[in-house]
Amino acid sequence: MTKSEALEFLELPETATDSEIKMRVEDKLAYFERLSEKAPSDFLKRLHARNAAKVSEIQMASRKWPSYVPPVQEVITPEPVVTAEPEPVVTVEPEPVMVAEPEPPSQLDPLMQPNPEPEFVQEEAEEAITPEAVDRGEPIAMDEPFVTPDPVIEAGIAAELDPVVEPEVVAESMEREPAPVAWLIRHTENQSAKTFPLYPGKNFLGRKPRPDLVPFIEVEGDPYISKVHAVLYAEKAGLFISDPSGEEGKPSKNGIFINADDNRLTEKTRLKEKDTIQIGVTKLILRYNNNPIVKMVQEVEEQDYMHTVVIDIA
Repeated sequence: MTKSEALEFLELPETATDSEIKMRVEDKLAYFERLSEKAPSDFLKRLHARNAAKVSEIQMASRKWPSYVPPVQEVITPEPVVTAEPEPVVTVEPEPVMVAEPEPPSQLDPLMQPNPEPEFVQEEAEEAITPEAVDRGEPIAMDEPFVTPDPVIEAGIAAELDPVVEPEVVAESMEREPAPVAWLIRHTENQSAKTFPLYPGKNFLGRKPRPDLVPFIEVEGDPYISKVHAVLYAEKAGLFISDPSGEEGKPSKNGIFINADDNRLTEKTRLKEKDTIQIGVTKLILRYNNNPIVKMVQEVEEQDYMHTVVIDIA
């Protein structure tokens, strides 16, 4: 086994140091040994034991690999920056301004003196509004005119203070989020059922999500699933599945199997209702979104498990 193949199996970059390789080998070895001890079936026990043996082989071979030496980068010393001294600032004090003192009020022109404010006679105003004047029907003077409130304006102010969302606005916001067109329901031995929604367009399936591949279905707890393992297409013509390629990623390492068929998937394939998809050792059952999800999960849990295809990990 070459160093590049070993680093790919350990999921490490080519620039990994000796200490990083040693740490990852110890973690992987303990991980596969633990899986082998707790495997629910003889097939999975042998599968995990083979991986543990492969890690032990890498551990022996890593002792002969040359250590990675990072390239030496040239350090450029910046030239000193000469800062010119600032010129002194000359502060000129302003000359004092002479303000002439005002003459006493007695010497001012009488026409320039302010007029005294008229005194408000409360008694006269009170005499104008008397019971006799009200009985005679005389008009009563008021400080401010009374304006009858406009119900339309009042309603507009109330709406601004306490806005009410119209039903049409709520319906429009709900339409922006697409509903799932189908579901993948996990149906693997000794594992609980788990649901994964499928949306219109491309749906990516794998072990490690990528921010540029959305929506992404993350399947945990299965070391035999690739980072990007499969692509599911929800189109008008139906649902399809294929191995990733091009910008979506390289083909999966352990392949895709449909309905326990030993032949690995090699091209984009149409899926049918209740088909079983096997990736790694995980099995997912396809169900269209035409029944309540609780009912579909119950139906899946009550059916028999599909035969597990033996994966060739050599």
